Amino acid sequence: MEDDEEVARGFDKIIDIDQSKDVWVLVVRIVDLWPVIGKYKSEHLEMIVKDVEQDFPDIPMTSFNFKDFGEVLAGKHRRDLLVDVIGAFQEVTNTNRGNGRLRSITFTLKDASGNILHCCLWDDHAKLCADEFDKFDGTQPQPYVILVKHARVKPEQDIRPIGNLKRPLFAAPYPLCFTNTWDGTRVMFNPPLLDFALFKEKFKDLPSDALSLSQIASQYSQASQFSQNTDIMCNTPFSQHKNFI
Repeated sequence: MEDDEEVARGFDKIIDIDQSKDVWVLVVRIVDLWPVIGKYKSEHLEMIVKDVEQDFPDIPMTSFNFKDFGEVLAGKHRRDLLVDVIGAFQEVTNTNRGNGRLRSITFTLKDASGNILHCCLWDDHAKLCADEFDKFDGTQPQPYVILVKHARVKPEQDIRPIGNLKRPLFAAPYPLCFTNTWDGTRVMFNPPLLDFALFKEKFKDLPSDALSLSQIASQYSQASQFSQNTDIMCNTPFSQHKNFI
């Protein structure tokens, strides 16, 4: 009976939710949804909801919170907040293979202002990117835009000695980069979204470089043959490349 009375009074709005009552009647649209696997393999769904408005077409199907590369480079970021990333793919800088599988892949992205940052993706996300990069044959449209939704910023790490050996190993420097969460991250390649079209429109005003996707494909093909760990988390110095699309 109480539920019927609530509906009869109309729907509540998200902005009005407080501790004044226990039962709320909401009509919402789910604008974002992602699974999260916890430390002990417990899984749950997290979502962002929005009030259903009268002007329904104005509610975007997918919303993004793109992080400005310049802010990240200036130190204006938090490790505990997830961000969305959009940038033009430049090149693969490192791969990490172990026990016959790809553990991680690191590549660089350039934003519409010309800033460049690394992106390091692990496990299933790494394989997804590797499978996509394997398709490069020089015919892909440029810029080749990648969107990473629900990423986090990982600060730069210095070189540090490992172990107590007489000749200690040294961990390679880990650059400032975007990286994925457990299973809450999504990676998209040139999808037909307005955000991609707007990015490409801004990006076209930047000066282009000589490195083409066909050259990148050749370089990646050679790098993909590595069988040893060559990732920035291992003891091989991180490679700083100067050529970009």
